[in-house]
Amino acid sequence: MKKVSKMLMVLFLMLLIVSCNENNDTLINNEHNSDNFNLDKTHPVGFSIDNSNNIYDYVGVLHNEILGEHMLQTEGRNLTIEEIKASIESIAMNNQDFVNILGEDDFLVTDNNLINDAIKDYENNYFNLIDSTSLGLDGKNKLKSLLTYIDTFEGTYYDYVDGLKEFEESIILDNKLSVEEKGVVLMTSSTARHSFDFWFEFLRNNGVDIDYDEPIQEKSGKGFFGQLLIIVGGDAIGAGLGGIFGGPPGAAAIGLVFSGTAASMIYI
Repeated sequence: MKKVSKMLMVLFLMLLIVSCNENNDTLINNEHNSDNFNLDKTHPVGFSIDNSNNIYDYVGVLHNEILGEHMLQTEGRNLTIEEIKASIESIAMNNQDFVNILGEDDFLVTDNNLINDAIKDYENNYFNLIDSTSLGLDGKNKLKSLLTYIDTFEGTYYDYVDGLKEFEESIILDNKLSVEEKGVVLMTSSTARHSFDFWFEFLRNNGVDIDYDEPIQEKSGKGFFGQLLIIVGGDAIGAGLGGIFGGPPGAAAIGLVFSGTAASMIYI
C-alpha cells in the first residue's frame, strides 16, 4: 500500500512541476477558508519534542517557527516556487532568533533544479541524491538509515519522536563519523523530528481525528494524513542537502523551501 501511495505521490509531484512550468510557475490552490486554519499547539503536558543533546536542534526549531509564519501569511494564495522562496527568506530575515543564531548574510536558497532532482529520486528514497554528495560512505549510510526510518515508520507520535532521539544519540556517539557528517545528520534528524511535529499538529488542529498514542498507520491513505511521512521525508532531505551545501543556515533555508512547497501542495 505504501509503495502505491509513493507512486501516486511521484505522479502528483511531476504534474505539479509541469503545471508550474506551463502556468508561469504557479502552484494552483483551491479556495480554502482561512478561518479554519489553525496552527495551535496541543502537546501533552510533560512531553517535549526538543532534544537538548542535539547541538543542532535549533535548526528544527527555526524550521517550524518560519514555516508556521509562512503558512499564516500565504495560506490560500496561489504561489510560484520563486514566491515561496522569497516569502521564506523575508520571514527568516525578520526572525530575530534566525538572524542571531545563523546570521543575515548569504541566506542560502535552492534553485528549482534541486527540487526537480529530489522529485526524480523520490521513489528511490533520495538515495541517488545522497550518493552524489560529498559525504563519506558512513555519513551517506546514516542519512539513508534516517530516511528509511521515516519512510517505513509504523507506530505512534511518541514512538516516532523517541525513535529519532535514540537515533541522534547513536550519531553523537559514533566515532566513525566526521564532525561534518555528524552535523549534517543531526541537522537532518532535528528537521525530521520537528517537521513531523509541525504537520502532525497541523492536521490534528484542522480536522484529522488522531491522538498521540494512536498508531499513525491506522490513518494511512486518509487524505493528506496518509502522506504525512512522505512530506516529512521531503523536508528532511531538503535540510540534509542544505546542511551539506551550507551548514546550519543551508539546512534551515533549503529545508524550509521544501516545506513551503509541501505547504502549497496541501490545498491543491
